[in-house]
Amino acid sequence: MNRLRELRKKQNLSLMKMAKQIGISSTRLWQYETGKRIPNKNTLQTLANFFDVSTNDLKLDFDQD
Repeated sequence: MNRLRELRKKQNLSLMKMAKQIGISSTRLWQYETGKRIPNKNTLQTLANFFDVSTNDLKLDFDQD
């Protein structure tokens, strides 16, 4: 499972609710979770801050795709 999805599910957040909280579309978040799109540096930082993890923790997952 994608690390981003894993973190989201651990917090019992729906895709739509999380997307709204961080200010992106649910489609865009879904693309990040499925590996169809890689977040830019600013978005990666926003995601890391949201989950209180390092950007490296998330970036490693995207680098593997």
